[in-house]
Amino acid sequence: MNSQFSRFNGKPSAISVSRISYQHSAISYQHSAISIQLSAISYQLMGYHRLEACATTLLDRCF
Repeated sequence: MNSQFSRFNGKPSAISVSRISYQHSAISYQHSAISIQLSAISYQLMGYHRLEACATTLLDRCF
């Protein structure tokens, strides 16, 4: 029988539940880090778009 399960009732042992909880926390942390990175990239892209719009407006006024 799998060592992660109790011999008596087939339910996950406290160790396997703890391991799953730890893995879930690690995945949550990674998801948060990725979300922050995507937000930073999105903010930079908005900045580039604003800069491009500003440059286009200036060029339209000059020429």
